[in-house]
Amino acid sequence: PCGVIAIRWNKFLLIKINIFTWKLILKRLSARCNVVMRSIDLSSILCPCCGEAQEDVVHLFLKCSLAKESWQKFAKWVDISIPNFDSIDLLFTWVDDFTAGNFRRLIMDSMCVTLIWVLWTYRNVLVFGNV
Repeated sequence: PCGVIAIRWNKFLLIKINIFTWKLILKRLSARCNVVMRSIDLSSILCPCCGEAQEDVVHLFLKCSLAKESWQKFAKWVDISIPNFDSIDLLFTWVDDFTAGNFRRLIMDSMCVTLIWVLWTYRNVLVFGNV
């Protein structure tokens, strides 16, 4: 049917993380650039983790120095080469094409989404918490 988007659901992840992933894919996550596009005034749209670029999901989860370092450590830990992605969609396409069998693909998806979730929760602590 027209307008239907497949829901990415991982049975190994908590429901709230699956919903977060769904919102991320739909580009509905409240990153600062998305909030400003909805005409909400913010004091800054810079990334709270590095302060070097506008905070959008690509920067926050893939391009920020904290994200890059996290992905490098993750790649070293699981002993695989992870390419540099220019979009979240490309990251998920890479995970979907991971050629290690269905169970290992599900585990890789779980680990990648968990890393993105951890970056998001850390960002939220910086924005809303007392750090």
